[in-house]
Amino acid sequence: MKKLIYLLFIFTLLVMSCAQPNEPARSLEIENYIQTSRYAIDIDVTENNIFVVEEDMGFSIYDINGNIQLSTIDSVAGNSFGNPKLIKACQEGETAFFYDISASPPSIYIYDISNVNEPIWVSSIIGNTGSIDYMNTYFEEDTGSVIYWENDNEITYGYFDEAWYPTNSYSLDGLNSNEYIDGFDFGEDFVVIASKQAGIKVFKDDLSDMISTLDLLGEAQDVSMYEDYAYVSLRQEGFAIIDLSDKTTPELIKKKEAPDYLYTVDVENKYLVFSSHSGGVLLYDISDETNPNLIGRVEKNKIGYTYKVVLKNGKIYASTRRGIYIINIK
Repeated sequence: MKKLIYLLFIFTLLVMSCAQPNEPARSLEIENYIQTSRYAIDIDVTENNIFVVEEDMGFSIYDINGNIQLSTIDSVAGNSFGNPKLIKACQEGETAFFYDISASPPSIYIYDISNVNEPIWVSSIIGNTGSIDYMNTYFEEDTGSVIYWENDNEITYGYFDEAWYPTNSYSLDGLNSNEYIDGFDFGEDFVVIASKQAGIKVFKDDLSDMISTLDLLGEAQDVSMYEDYAYVSLRQEGFAIIDLSDKTTPELIKKKEAPDYLYTVDVENKYLVFSSHSGGVLLYDISDETNPNLIGRVEKNKIGYTYKVVLKNGKIYASTRRGIYIINIK
């Protein structure tokens, strides 16, 4: 009998030692679900609200818990939207930027969201807006709502403060289609760009000069900054963690493989989250940047094909073909 117990103990140890290190330590809890009328292809989350782009329709605004739909916008100046793609909200500046690629010409529409129950179209941005896949925004006291967007191999920015002020653009001349700009995020006085097979590029925030570059394996899809670190999704190659405390010399801290392709990325405190399209949502603990651990996952069969994820106040907001899922991190 003692021999049998001993053998069972050894067998248990062997099984545990063979467990996959990337298996989640726990499951994530779906807290709420917003059923949208169309595919929820883009999402932005502020302190109070959720902004959702619904394919072939327009955009909707919900309260932060997703319990109440506050408004839906499906046309501008009497014209229905053709192929809406992106939305970014700057709630401090009471401004939202909404992109329709099929407008004539393709346009970024600026909305006053001081009253989220009745967003008001105030202006349109035209120029370098023909093929935008990514926008990002933040608020500055001196200038108002600042917005950057990419257009193939060009990045442009300006700001809105009662009127639209185009400011500057930077063209990455000589790049081929594998090196075009994808996602980007902001450091204290710089912009970090995910540039597909060209890795990352670091620019001054006014786009006047490129500061540095760093080659990475895979295709850099998106990047999110937290403190001095850039977290980069690399599609088929997992993700990278890069130290940008010295932005002139980016340092690769860790590259980690993932169980599925990774696309959009967001980071908050010790958590790192990815959308994996057909792979759902993956959550990592990055308390130790040198040793990120997969601690949670929501599969596609539970939430559908996942476009984008946002981390906000300890919750994951995922836009999918089924709608919006609000996922609690326990």
